[in-house]
Parts: sequence; C-alpha cells; structure tokens
Amino acid sequence: MRLFKKCLFHLCLISYFFHFSGILPPDNYVVSQKIYTPYLTVKFLNVGQGDSIIIQFPNGKCLLMDGGPRESSEAVLNGLIELGIQKIDYLICTHPDIDHIGGLLDVVRSVPVGQVYDSGKGYDTRAYLEYIRLIHERNIPFSIIQEGDVLPFDSEVTVQVLNSGQGKIFNNHAGIVLWVKYKACEFLFTADVEKHIEKRLIRKYLLDVDVLKVAHHGSKSSTSKAFLEKIRPSYAVLSYEKGNPYGHPHRSVLKRLKQNKVQWFETARDGDIDMKTDGYRLWIEGEKMSVKR
Repeated sequence: MRLFKKCLFHLCLISYFFHFSGILPPDNYVVSQKIYTPYLTVKFLNVGQGDSIIIQFPNGKCLLMDGGPRESSEAVLNGLIELGIQKIDYLICTHPDIDHIGGLLDVVRSVPVGQVYDSGKGYDTRAYLEYIRLIHERNIPFSIIQEGDVLPFDSEVTVQVLNSGQGKIFNNHAGIVLWVKYKACEFLFTADVEKHIEKRLIRKYLLDVDVLKVAHHGSKSSTSKAFLEKIRPSYAVLSYEKGNPYGHPHRSVLKRLKQNKVQWFETARDGDIDMKTDGYRLWIEGEKMSVKR
C-alpha cells in the first residue's frame, strides 16, 4: 500500500510538471495498465480501389473504419500490426459496398472486435450477409448509428455522425459521415456520399476542417465546388487504385482541389498515409503541417 501511494505521488508530480511546463509527455506512457498518448493518429491504408482507415485515440482505443475490397484484408491486418493493435475496439462499415466491406470479413475472423457500428442500410449481397453472420457468431455487440449521434470513443475527442443510412435508398447516400475533432484539429470522413448529401451537410452543419477524406475515391459525383469552399480543408486524401476502370480520381475533382489550394495525398501514389496530431500541430508522413486555430 505504501509503495502504491509512493508511485501515485510520483505520477501526480509528473502530470503536474507536464501540465504547467507546457512540455509534452513522451509519445506513450502508462497509467493503470492502460496506454495513453497525447496524439490522435490516423492511418489511411492503401487498399487499392476502396477505403480503409485506422484511427487511434489519445486514450489508446482504436477505430477501424471500412476494410477495402476482399483482397485487401492482408493490407488491413498489416496496418493493425504496424500500429501494435491487437484488438479493434470499434469497427465501422460506412456502407455495404464490396470495396468497403470486403476486406472486413477476414479481419473480423482474425482480430477481436469490441463493438460494431453500422449505417442501418441493409444489403442482400453474399459479402454483407456473411459480414452480419460473422458478427453474430462471435457475439460482437452491434449498433445502428443515426445522424447526430456523438460516439463515446474518447472523452477528449468529439466524434459526431453527420450522415447515416436511415431512409436512404442508395448505398452511397447511406454512407456514414464522421466529423472528428481533437482540440483545434478537425477531420471529415465522407465515405462515398455524393453532391446532394454534401449540400445538406454544409447547409446543416458549420464545418471548417483541416483534413478531408475525399468522397467516393475522387468521383466527379462528389467534392463539389460549393462543398470545398464551405468546409475549406487544408489537406485531403484520395483512396483509389491506379488504372481503375472508373477513372478515379476525376480530373475535375483534382482541379477543384487545386483551385481551393488544398494539398492532397493519394494512396495509389503515396501508399499508406500517416497523420498525427496533438490537437494543435499536425504531422503528415512525418512532415509538420499547419492547423487552423
């Protein structure tokens, strides 16, 4: 007991020093057997023609959002291993298209999952039905999220749902859109939503983000001029496969990004794209970038 009190005293002393000195603690430190970090990290995985994103929160929890096509499961698993993740605390499939759900099948078979969140958009494909069956077989808690929900992933990070599948006919319209804010740094993850959903987002929400995950792999049906001018991203990420049959990313989208002075990164060109922020500074691929205040 005396030893425990002594350790607690030293821990409080260290916390006091970091708080009032303005010096950041080491990248990782342990409190009560749990890993904490002053950073939010986001890894955009190179999964070919699809999306897959890993987010690690300052409290040590992990979110996997989408898994790319079926053949990308190895890339997703390697990304988890690279980050030292042995359990997926939260899993989100933004919508049931194969280029978002396919790679999740082997991931769910291979890695423990704490909680699954879904858009509520049903689909009768073999891949989606197999995904739902795996979740039930493994007794993974399953929730349908709705627009406006604030997800309790980390008390220091706001994760709000701006779009989901209720009442939507088409899969792309039903994609889960997440707004993630850590202190002064904001990310917007837009799944495959198209221009009319973007129009509703900027009409309903006050968005001014640092990083945009470009919707639908850079399709010309998304990322409108009005949307970019309203949300004013400094950086953007396009996830697609080189030489894909859809012509992604469309030159009109790249032109609009350029006109709005957005610096963009591409998984087909750059591979996995790693971002890290302490809420006031942002590093992309190890290079320090500016964050809006």
